[in-house]
Amino acid sequence: MPDPDTPKSPGSPGNPDPHDARLGRLRQWRNRPERDVSMRFLATYFKQEVERPHKQLGALGDVWRSLVPADMVGHTRLESLARGILRVTVDSSSRLYQLDRLLRAGLEQQIIQAHRGPSFRRIQLRVAGDGRGEPRGKVGPPQRDGEDDR
Repeated sequence: MPDPDTPKSPGSPGNPDPHDARLGRLRQWRNRPERDVSMRFLATYFKQEVERPHKQLGALGDVWRSLVPADMVGHTRLESLARGILRVTVDSSSRLYQLDRLLRAGLEQQIIQAHRGPSFRRIQLRVAGDGRGEPRGKVGPPQRDGEDDR
């Protein structure tokens, strides 16, 4: 049995070296943390991209499906509701024109009055892009009269 009065060496478990303790603290702060390989990042992404818009547009989607003609609903997508503007994308310009005519004929006011969630004052339509964040068709400044596309 070791003698309790015997001095312990600096590196023994009962008497940690103060330099080792300092190096341990420095390692906690200076070393890069281990890479997080879990799927936790998906929780934040899910909340931003799915849960929040679903809460925001959930009840409005029911109103939209009940008032917009059935042949048109499948070609539209409710994008967002911000600052009183409901943004809706439509899959083609011809359907956008048809939906715009319906909205101007009174459908927009019916939807606004039937919705009981966050208030909005107008509906903004756009043609769905090609998946790269750009609208379909030509992108660039408008052509002047008499200029041909070169």
